[in-house]
Amino acid sequence: QCAATGVSDAKQADVFQKVLEIFNALSAQDLLPFVETNLAAFLQCTVQHLNRDVEGFSDPTADNETPGALERFQSSCIEVLSLYVNQYSEDLGPYIQQIIQPVWQLLQTRKHQPRFDPVVVSGLDLLTALARSDHHTMFNNPQLLHSMCVDVAFPNLGLRRSDVETFEFDQEEWIRYHMLKADVSTRVASARNLIGALCANYETQITQEATAHSAHLQQLGAATPAASWRYQAASLSLTSAVAARQSTRSLGVTKVPDTMNMDSIVTQQVTPILTATPAACTSEDFPVHQQIVVCTALHFIAAMPSTP
Repeated sequence: QCAATGVSDAKQADVFQKVLEIFNALSAQDLLPFVETNLAAFLQCTVQHLNRDVEGFSDPTADNETPGALERFQSSCIEVLSLYVNQYSEDLGPYIQQIIQPVWQLLQTRKHQPRFDPVVVSGLDLLTALARSDHHTMFNNPQLLHSMCVDVAFPNLGLRRSDVETFEFDQEEWIRYHMLKADVSTRVASARNLIGALCANYETQITQEATAHSAHLQQLGAATPAASWRYQAASLSLTSAVAARQSTRSLGVTKVPDTMNMDSIVTQQVTPILTATPAACTSEDFPVHQQIVVCTALHFIAAMPSTP
């Protein structure tokens, strides 16, 4: 019925989401015989719902701050696909392009409102799973890698208005997420994981893309003083995502690529923000940006230069 009629309203989406959750649990141990026999039809049924747009979908409870039924349903669809990529990669070989195309389109069209967070997080996690699998060669294309960086991964590392409001409302919760790395289901965490997975096989180009984009963010910050700290924080988040190679929970990052100059990063991106006074800052959001730098510095302290 789901394949034949589609999902047209919130009630149907909620029902089919529950069905997908059950199906996901049943598939976690072994590939179900019925699905193995009808894998092409199953994937087509799952993927077609990712092409469904917000426009024309009936969900009176949806708003820009809260994920609606369609977003939750599409996120569950992608999570099922991720499970199959992680556990049954060989079986999916002929269907990889069929899977990635609608997910790619979703990531490029879904905006930065919290409403779309589940879809974006699930989509980034799927791309990460593909990048870590034997199918990573599909990303061995300079134009595709460039688009994945600048259109998908890098934009999701930035600070949103909702993030600043979270900091203002509950600083302890915000610090727990950033300092204790509890943000496993956020855009930032998923984007960082994707960058790390791509770096495992395409480190040179990803580092070049990150360096160029970081310089672009610095230029934007210089051109717009009122938002300079926001751009600097995004630049540092990008740099740290590319720089992290080996880490432990107790020590944080313990190894960075040889191409990363930690002295330069500390001098240009860490020290200026830590030593800046509120009076010298033109942004009302400066405290949260400064806290981001503190969290990043603590996470990288084991890999930073030993001299002041």
